[in-house]
Amino acid sequence: MVDTGSLLDARSVSFLYVFIGVVVSLLAVAAIAAVFIYRFIAQTHTKEWLEAQKNRETKLKDIDYVAKEANLTQLEKIRLWHICRRYKARNIRFLYRSVDELNSMFREEYERMTTKQARNDEKIAIFFSLRYKLENAHNRKLTASSTRGIKAEQKITFYDKNNSPWQIKVAKVIESGFYIELPELVNAQEKRPNPLEKVKITFTFPSGQAFNAITRAVRYEKFPDSDKELLLLANSTQIKPVVRRGAKRMNVDEEVTFSAIKNIGTKDKPVLEVQQKKYPGTMKDISATGCKIFCALPITKGQMLDIQFHLPGKELEYEAQGIIVATRVMPDKKTFVLHVQYINIEQFVKNDIYSVIYGYS
Repeated sequence: MVDTGSLLDARSVSFLYVFIGVVVSLLAVAAIAAVFIYRFIAQTHTKEWLEAQKNRETKLKDIDYVAKEANLTQLEKIRLWHICRRYKARNIRFLYRSVDELNSMFREEYERMTTKQARNDEKIAIFFSLRYKLENAHNRKLTASSTRGIKAEQKITFYDKNNSPWQIKVAKVIESGFYIELPELVNAQEKRPNPLEKVKITFTFPSGQAFNAITRAVRYEKFPDSDKELLLLANSTQIKPVVRRGAKRMNVDEEVTFSAIKNIGTKDKPVLEVQQKKYPGTMKDISATGCKIFCALPITKGQMLDIQFHLPGKELEYEAQGIIVATRVMPDKKTFVLHVQYINIEQFVKNDIYSVIYGYS
């Protein structure tokens, strides 16, 4: 009898066959899984699937997703879930990027909170904090690569040679840039840029996101239908988003009165007293954390003020106390801009400011 091999060799061959079988099986399973994954990805990237996801009703997992995107607190997250359930909102992952649709839902909720139940300013404060964070989350996703989005009749901020800001309306837009008419004071004081010089501007897109840009003066030009000289600014890709402040702001044009607040105590034990004499001013912008007042007084940084003001569309007279954090003189040398940060303001006043800013009044 001839010995054809040892028992050890036979076992080795058997193990090799088993190993090959296992590898082949795993590869087959991986191939099948890959096919299913490919089909799933292909299916979930179809236009029909995406539309279905956009239009389905909001689920709790969608709230969790947006809460992380917008850095919501637990109370804000709960408020968003209640709002979405109450109005059967479509998928909030997509809805919060639609400004008009989101505003419509929040406006209806604000009306319910202020007219159909007892007003609770603590809950309204959470409501507006939520609205602001959703807006910021949306703005972070917006990108702009150039100034080409600027439109005719749009207001921009132009900075002259002394870096003084001027609010200017865009007169005309062409493929290579846009025309502006410089104020007479800029021309008279020789603060206008020369052709080919760099120019700083600030502009805002319809979403509300503001950008700083460095562009270039191209030429001054007169048009046949006008005797005005316009400056052509070239389109630029040197733009940066303006970092948002702690609260949403709004341009206004409201007359205000203010009084100085004096410490009649000591530095260690201050006793603050509002002075009787009142001064006039014009509020040019406002937020729930501060405002900007134009006046004829060169009041210095650090002075505390008691401010009485109205809000557009509101009958109440409001009051807030603040401290001047910066003072700037305008180019006419007669007008001073007071940048005021509130140090004492009631919550219902903050809420009313937000309601005006968002157009929920």
